[in-house]
Amino acid sequence: MKIRASVYTVITVLCSLSTAYAQMQYFWNNPASNLPDGCSHHTYHSDLMNTDVGYSIYLPPDYNNGNDQYPVVYSLHGMGGNENSNCQAYSGVLQNGIGADDFPPVIVVFVNGRGNTFYSDAKDGSVKCESSIIEELIPHIDVTYRTRDDCTQRAVEGSSMGGFGALMLGFKHPDVFASIGSYDAALVNWDTLSEQQFDQSIPTQIFGSDEQYFNENSYPFTFARQNEETIKSLGIKVRMITGDNDFQMGPLHNYNLAMRDTLNALGIDLEFKIIPGGTHGQGMNATTIKENLIFHTANFATTGIPRESVPGVHVSISRNDLFTVSTLSSFRLPFTRNGSVGAVTFYTVSGKRLGDMHPDRNGFIDGATMRKRFGTGTCLVKTTR
Repeated sequence: MKIRASVYTVITVLCSLSTAYAQMQYFWNNPASNLPDGCSHHTYHSDLMNTDVGYSIYLPPDYNNGNDQYPVVYSLHGMGGNENSNCQAYSGVLQNGIGADDFPPVIVVFVNGRGNTFYSDAKDGSVKCESSIIEELIPHIDVTYRTRDDCTQRAVEGSSMGGFGALMLGFKHPDVFASIGSYDAALVNWDTLSEQQFDQSIPTQIFGSDEQYFNENSYPFTFARQNEETIKSLGIKVRMITGDNDFQMGPLHNYNLAMRDTLNALGIDLEFKIIPGGTHGQGMNATTIKENLIFHTANFATTGIPRESVPGVHVSISRNDLFTVSTLSSFRLPFTRNGSVGAVTFYTVSGKRLGDMHPDRNGFIDGATMRKRFGTGTCLVKTTR
C-alpha cells in the first residue's frame, strides 16, 4: 500500500508538473507546414500586444480563379489549442461541402486564443485577445483577402473554450457578427472556473482572481442580457450543440441548458441540439460542422442586404442633414444603393472634424471600423455625394 501510495504521489506530482509545463507552452504564433488542403498559416502584427499573432485560413477552391468576395466564418479552438487545432476537422467538410454545393463557398479563419485566454482581455492588460480579434484580426482579414466586408457576412463559432469565446464575442459585439455557433461550449461560471485544476493561470492571470471582472467583461450570459434588444433587432442567430453527458470541468451540459433557457426567455433566435450520450469533445464532428456551415451560410443569404439602423441610432432621410450615431453600433444610410453617397464625415458633438468614411454600395458603415478610427461615443455625421 505504501508503494502504491508513493507511486500515486509521484504520478500526481508529474501530472502537476506536466500541467504547469503545458501552461508555459502557449504561444501567439505557431507556424505549421503540414496543414490540410485549402489551409495555410499566416500572421498579423498586434500593436495592442506588440507581437506577431498567428492564424490559419481556409480559402475556397476557386479563390484564385476569379474576383469573387466571400463571407467569413471565424473558428475558435478549445483550451490548450492554437490556430492550427481545428484545421483538420474543417478542411474535408469544407472541400466536400463546397464541391457538392451543400453550402456556398466561404472563407474560414482559425483564430489563435493562445491556449488559455478564454478569448478575453486580461485584467492586468498583459493579454488582449478579445480586443486583438475585434480591432486587429478582423480588419486584417478584410484588407488582406477578398471578403464581404460586412457584419451580415461574418459568423463566429468555437468548441469548448472556443464556444465560450464565440458566445461572448458574438453577444458582446453584436455589430460584428451575423450568427454564432458553439460546440460543447465551456460556459463555466466563476466558481467552476476558479476551482478547476486544468489550468489555474486562467482565473489568476487572465482574470486577476476577480469574479466581478470576469462577470462584467467576459461572461457570455452578461452580454446576452445586456445587449438583448440589439441582438434581436439585428436578427443575430445562434446555434448550440451539447452532449447530455458532458461533465468536463463541471456540469457543462447543464450550463449549456442554462444558456438555452436564457436565450429562449430573452426571445433570441436559437437552434439547440443535444447529442444523446455525448461527452465533451464529441459535439464537434464532420456532421455538426457541416450543419453549422449550412446554418451560417443560410443566415448570410437572408441578411445579404445590410441591416437597418438599430435602436439608438437615428439617421436623417435628408441627404445632407447632420445626424447622430453611436460608434457602438453599425448603421445603414437609407439612400439608393450603388454610389448615391460618396462619403460620410464624422464630427465630435462640439463640431471638431474627426475624419471621413466611405459606405459600401448599400450605404453600410461598420461599427467596429468606426470605433477603431474615432473611439467610442456619439458622433455627428454629415453625408456628401
